[in-house]
Amino acid sequence: GGGAGAGGGTPLLDAGSASFAGGEVTLDAQATGLSYTAGATTDAIELAAETAAQTVEQNITAEALEQVKNSEDKDRKSTVVYNKKWHKGVIGIVASRLIETYYRPTIVCCLSGDRIVASVRSGRGFDVYQALHTCSEHLLQFGGHKYAAGLSLDPENFTAFKEAFEAAVCSQILPEQQSPELSYDLEVSFAEINPKV
Repeated sequence: GGGAGAGGGTPLLDAGSASFAGGEVTLDAQATGLSYTAGATTDAIELAAETAAQTVEQNITAEALEQVKNSEDKDRKSTVVYNKKWHKGVIGIVASRLIETYYRPTIVCCLSGDRIVASVRSGRGFDVYQALHTCSEHLLQFGGHKYAAGLSLDPENFTAFKEAFEAAVCSQILPEQQSPELSYDLEVSFAEINPKV
């Protein structure tokens, strides 16, 4: 149900006023003369938080893509991007988005406290966990599995780690792991295609 007031509709919150702070979502809402019901307010807050998270993820993805495009690293076999201001709650999603554009093992890093934290993603067949293990002397900690991992490192080790990760990827990646795989259920000829198929 909606709140009482003009038109009896649910009051809207300005999603642009949502912000992330220490892993929590903070919303700035002003009453507009409408009374709120608990359910409507909760729904509006959830929608505003979801919209804010999507906006943050989209902005970071755009910044990360621009960083790769403008760097000397765009022809590498791995992608490693870093911005100390990025939000660690969305870097895994951003890493997945980068793989959609540059199909290669990807690490998206940000600053958390006094250390760099990162989310790692990989494409079909490449064992990113093994690649991290190869250059683990530069890391404080890491964990995960073949296709996804997380890690932390001291900022002063970032450049050495980035180079060691690229070397590990270059020595381990196979040509067929450097392009996406399209899978399908069955083959049909053009003659078999009709509005019912």
